[in-house]
Amino acid sequence: MSIRILLCSVLASLCLWSGSGAAQNALGIPASERAALLDLYNSTNGANWTVRTNWNGGPGTECTWYGVTCNASRSSVNLVVLPANNLAGPLPSSFNALTNLHVFDADDNHLTGTIPSLAGLTSLTIFRVSGNLLTGAIPALAGLTNLGFFEVYDNQLSGAIPALAGLAHLEYFLAQRNRLTGQIPPLTSMPALFGFDVGDNQLTGPIPPLVGLTNLAHFRVSNNRMTGRLPALPGLVRTFEVAGNQFVGEVPAVADPNRLAAAESSLCPNFLSRIPDAVWDAATGHTPWYDNCGIAPQAGLWWNPAESGSGYALDFKHGVLVVTLYSYTQAGPPIWYLASGPVINNAFTATLDKYAGGQCISCAYRPNSPNGNDGVVSIFFTSSTSATMTLPGGRNIPIMPQDF
Repeated sequence: MSIRILLCSVLASLCLWSGSGAAQNALGIPASERAALLDLYNSTNGANWTVRTNWNGGPGTECTWYGVTCNASRSSVNLVVLPANNLAGPLPSSFNALTNLHVFDADDNHLTGTIPSLAGLTSLTIFRVSGNLLTGAIPALAGLTNLGFFEVYDNQLSGAIPALAGLAHLEYFLAQRNRLTGQIPPLTSMPALFGFDVGDNQLTGPIPPLVGLTNLAHFRVSNNRMTGRLPALPGLVRTFEVAGNQFVGEVPAVADPNRLAAAESSLCPNFLSRIPDAVWDAATGHTPWYDNCGIAPQAGLWWNPAESGSGYALDFKHGVLVVTLYSYTQAGPPIWYLASGPVINNAFTATLDKYAGGQCISCAYRPNSPNGNDGVVSIFFTSSTSATMTLPGGRNIPIMPQDF
């Protein structure tokens, strides 16, 4: 979806509007807002920002600082827009002292730490901190009644998605590629929701009902650990991506007229009922749509409980399995192997590649190099948590995720 293009046009409009009062007499922003801006500068290594024009100027100059836009009377900060500007460090706890903030954009920097409290920022419409190194939980969003865009993808955020009730103006919630856990909260109180993406996390439970989301066009929860049946789709949905989970049952019916974009949705792998459906064939770009709807192995450490001491790390995404094997040579020293390839009809086969010459644990980095292979390994999955592994030489062993 062209989210970035749309948002850029929104930001441009706001900047033009806010800057229209630049020639008016400066009244000065509140001391608390000035302090919050200085805290932001100092906390994120402002001296090394790519552009920092006029920052740290005297009181009354704040509306001229690079990336800062004030209201028409220049009495309060409305926008702080600093994407890809080499901000490094945590956002300050005083952030929500910018009580009239409409837009905050710090995408593609080097922000660390947690997202500070957003409580009281009732004018906030756009919050963007994607492409950083942020950790911890997403803060509470309750009371942010004007919030329209919330984008925190490509970070290291953890914990649950906060309650989204009451966000009647929220159009985009984008939190993909983090480490979020728990279930998706109810979504039905967000009638303006247009795009929702929480794919590539560790979410569990079912997809909540999507009824009432009459503007929803893009929905993605791929590559999580979600279960249950797929919900009914609102009539305007154009992309529906749920691959790489453990959903069961029939695929949802599609409204007439069908608005699903060709080859833009994904249903597999999951455990869905394999019932032919030409509409979903077209929407997924696969005929039949279930041709890749095999078992999705649970990612993590697998083992044979009868053979303690060896392990197999499995990572599965986009139909590709990466296996790291921990074993021993005949002489006794430990050795590890790497195998990767597609899972087709619940079966995986790849060479056990060896590597040598890498760094020791306390040494300076040096790259390893390929060192041949020890044959072929095959795995046949009977469920997401059970499989039979065939090792070089033909020995078969049962493997399963290690429970710890």
